[in-house]
Amino acid sequence: MKYSTYITSLVFGALLATVAGCGITEYDNYDKPQSTLEGAVVHEGDTIRVRNGAVQLEIWEEGYKDYEKIPLRVNQDGSFSSTLFGGTYKLTELIGDGPWVPSSDTTEFEISGNKQMNFQVEPYYKITSENIGLQGNSIVADFDLEEVNTSQPITFVTLFIGTGKFTSIQNNSFFWNHLQEEIEINTNGSNTMDITLSQLPEELSNRDYVYARICVEIEGKEDALYSKSYKLQL
Repeated sequence: MKYSTYITSLVFGALLATVAGCGITEYDNYDKPQSTLEGAVVHEGDTIRVRNGAVQLEIWEEGYKDYEKIPLRVNQDGSFSSTLFGGTYKLTELIGDGPWVPSSDTTEFEISGNKQMNFQVEPYYKITSENIGLQGNSIVADFDLEEVNTSQPITFVTLFIGTGKFTSIQNNSFFWNHLQEEIEINTNGSNTMDITLSQLPEELSNRDYVYARICVEIEGKEDALYSKSYKLQL
């Protein structure tokens, strides 16, 4: 009886191993997405920069039975990237996200292999011709603002200074604010912001380098518009 039970256990164990092995083999052989979509959020050829990972676009697969969205995060330089299966998709914005006019427009695309495609938006304003550098004992930011859609006013123009390239309103960076109602900001032309190194907190002024970015906050929008991030040797 004990010998029979032992043989039965061996057979049952072998059967389980075979079934498990088949399952593992099938899982290992499951196709993985091989196509890559890359692009940027743009307006008339200009890239729109935002806080890193804060703004989301949406990818929808046409005719997929579950029809669930694929979130697509926008990097701080305005670029995005997603790995997909070959097929037909729609790209749209998450309404309310981004420092631009909300739109329900969709862009349909087919992908098989790698694909480059930009996503067009209508920002309220654009930061152009910016340059941030060290002049003497001051950090100076020169930039132009361009009005695109003035339905929402600018509330703040800020120079963020921090320890990393992702310096922004969200990561405790030091900021130097220009409130539009108190200090005149040219919303459709040239501007300059500057701050002396002595005005920085000690943990920044004692460093060998800092990062600086211009930020434009727009009334009614959670997401702000940003310039490139500049590394400054102090």
